[in-house]
Amino acid sequence: MLQLLGVRDVRLMTNNPEKVAAIEAEGVHVIERVEHQMPTNPHNETYLATKRDRAGHLLR
Repeated sequence: MLQLLGVRDVRLMTNNPEKVAAIEAEGVHVIERVEHQMPTNPHNETYLATKRDRAGHLLR
């Protein structure tokens, strides 16, 4: 879709390094990765830890 729109460069908001690699593999240059910053709380702490530990997401 990005190629059809003529998009060649993007600033990508993601914590997922695989997403950056996938977009670049399709010929779109990621000029900046903007990280999501969300504080942990009792409701999302385990979820965020799983994303970090199992999926390799770049979380602080």
